[in-house]
Amino acid sequence: MKKFLLFIFLLFSVVLFSKALIFEHATVYYPEGYENLAIKVGNIFEDIRDDVVNMFKNDPGRINIFIKTKTTITNGYANPLQNNTIVIYTWHPTGVMYNYLPLDDWYRYLLIHEFTHIVTLKPSDGILKTLSDLKMPYTPSLGKFSVEAPTVFAESSFSENSGRLRNPVISDALFSTFGGTFPQDKIANDFRVGQVFYNGNGGFLEYLVKKYGMEKVNKYLKDSINKSYSWLEIMLNFSIPYVSLIRLPEIFTDDFRAHFGNNFEDEVSEWLNSLNVKFDGEKIYEGKNERIYKIEKVDNKLYILKSKFGAATGYLDNPINELIVLEKGDILTKYNLSALDFKVDSGEIYALVSSNNKTEIWNIGKNEKIVDGFISAFDVYDGKVIYSIYDDKSDESIIYGLSEEIVVNGFVRSIAFDGENLYYLVGNSLYKDNNLIDNYYLKGAFLKKKNDGIYVTMKFDNYMELLDVKNFRLISKGLYAFDGEVSKDEIYYVSYSQNGMAVYKTKFETSTIESVIAENSKLDDYTFRKASFLEEKKYNFLPSLFAPFFLTSSALGDFGGYGGWSVGSIFDFKTSIDSDLVLAPYYLRYFKDYTNFYNEYGLGYAYLLYKDRFSILNAGLFRNTEDYFYGVTEVSFIPFVFRVGYNSNLSLNMDISGFYFATGTSLDYNFNFSPGIVYSNNTFSSSLYLTAYSQLGNNEVFSLSSGVSMLNILNENSYVYGNLMYNFESSTYSYSGIFISNIFPFYKQSGIGVGVNGENDLNGLFYVFVGFPNNNQLYLQSGFEMDMSGKLTLFFGIGAKPHSFYFINEVY
Repeated sequence: MKKFLLFIFLLFSVVLFSKALIFEHATVYYPEGYENLAIKVGNIFEDIRDDVVNMFKNDPGRINIFIKTKTTITNGYANPLQNNTIVIYTWHPTGVMYNYLPLDDWYRYLLIHEFTHIVTLKPSDGILKTLSDLKMPYTPSLGKFSVEAPTVFAESSFSENSGRLRNPVISDALFSTFGGTFPQDKIANDFRVGQVFYNGNGGFLEYLVKKYGMEKVNKYLKDSINKSYSWLEIMLNFSIPYVSLIRLPEIFTDDFRAHFGNNFEDEVSEWLNSLNVKFDGEKIYEGKNERIYKIEKVDNKLYILKSKFGAATGYLDNPINELIVLEKGDILTKYNLSALDFKVDSGEIYALVSSNNKTEIWNIGKNEKIVDGFISAFDVYDGKVIYSIYDDKSDESIIYGLSEEIVVNGFVRSIAFDGENLYYLVGNSLYKDNNLIDNYYLKGAFLKKKNDGIYVTMKFDNYMELLDVKNFRLISKGLYAFDGEVSKDEIYYVSYSQNGMAVYKTKFETSTIESVIAENSKLDDYTFRKASFLEEKKYNFLPSLFAPFFLTSSALGDFGGYGGWSVGSIFDFKTSIDSDLVLAPYYLRYFKDYTNFYNEYGLGYAYLLYKDRFSILNAGLFRNTEDYFYGVTEVSFIPFVFRVGYNSNLSLNMDISGFYFATGTSLDYNFNFSPGIVYSNNTFSSSLYLTAYSQLGNNEVFSLSSGVSMLNILNENSYVYGNLMYNFESSTYSYSGIFISNIFPFYKQSGIGVGVNGENDLNGLFYVFVGFPNNNQLYLQSGFEMDMSGKLTLFFGIGAKPHSFYFINEVY
């Protein structure tokens, strides 16, 4: 027990963040050297806090903000259940990401978004608020809305030109593809994956606010969150199953209609049918069930960066990313490429790709890496690469590749150099050299260079038009341009179609507008102080969750006797922002018969860490019995990842697991060690692995096996999987080779599997599988297996993927 307590102390001592600043309403945690950024983040939060609180009429109390640095992940998240925590990443949206996340001031609008999560998911009154204040968990619900509805609405409410709902392409134009109802978007078999959960729900909430008012919408959100399941209900359900019957009347109550006088489906349909979106021009390429990110028009060739979606990409959660080259409508060349941006210069293709928590610029044709680092944007001029490196500590970018280095305040997200002048974007701020041209209008993802001109898509009159930057004039009218390109007197632009996205062609239509340089309001300096050591560590030392429990034999079983009960509590400590330590002391008492009873007490624990390429789970149970300890450990880490091509990686993956238990003076355990070398690209992966298994104790066992596996996505609707493994101890081999395809276009989460499997023999397989509409982690399978003699066996199975079988029941 002393060793165990020492282990807990060390976990608490090794915390990720060692510095903190205390503002009036938030504590900001930051790594060494980032104090200036922490001050900026704290000031921004204090500046936006009251606006969000007043918008939703709920004050959640103090907030803890953590800053994730040295990353190329564009993200942030909030956790209202554990210490009102917000985590923000310092890498701003760049390249194509800016079209999907058009936040002009990254930290400001990210904080608005994440703080809105806490404000709207925190109960404001009643027993649920009391239990929440005691740090008891609950299941937050916003009724018919996703949890992202108010956040997307809020991020888009404080500026005409920042936030997802302020970009008409990823709002109105996107919504026009919904067909009168919300499509399913939980898995990657649809080009709108994730965009209904975020943009669609946010847009619908904004519609209701305009139609019914903020007060009525807030009342619905508040009533929905107050109907969330509390920990007391969850806990009592285990022991008194019928306690859930008190919720039975809710099944027959339409809360949405009670608040708005109309049912949810009809209201959504009315909203979507009220949109009036038209796509002008000739459609020259349509990507059915595709996302198109960027185009480049060079002479007669059209370069299209895109992703394809279908049944197979949904099974595997992996869209097919491509760069295709078209000429006269025919595909000349195709590259498997996932990129933030690409450029074409003198016939060469260059791309900015994400790799191993950095970004890299590659020459695609030569498959040659040019430079890597925290590269936020790039351009190529006569074979010379110009690129920007972002330093999140100073919040500055340095542009390399010209006659001298150029230092820019902020995050440079797009660059264009025409041989004389350098144009670049920082959020919505457009610069020529060091001179600000415009910082008001929402700009698209890419600065485009064609002939002697510089172009960018820009919002005007609720459209996304194409702007001639040098003359600051619009050259289009009434477009919803995701991206645009100029060719002679024609415009090629990307937008939505009813079945996906498309490239359209239309004529110039010019109009002159005035650039706008808005004066940025000075950020107030709010009062703060440095936290003491104990204040810094309070986040780690105090439990973030407290879940007491009382369970009866209905939940525990009768243990072969006459029932009993157990009491205890679950405590969750955040040892770092990436890890949790869970402790669960308990006391158990049950009756062996009418006169004899049994007492047991113990402590369950679990330590979980997920960070970058390393994860660990260590869990166990100590108790006052002869078999006094059970434990399990699982460790996964990737020691190295090498980018061996513009679209391929080579990595070493290590998986270690063990289960152990102690009885009296003996310790039994089994141990599994499985290293593997993995090669992967966008559509193909292969692994060469070794598995060593040992069991020590009463029965000593050792086995060693090795194998190779392969998965290849053939197209958006089918893939093949193969695995061959040899066991050295038993001198046996097992194998499987399966072709998976969707043949039921009316339901993408289904299909057939055809192949072979066996162990030292040959068996044929044919089966059908069905998955759930919004879940690609469980598939039901049924079909026939045939051995070499021709005997057919009917089987039923369950698998995490269509090609895997975790449980099989054979019916002869």
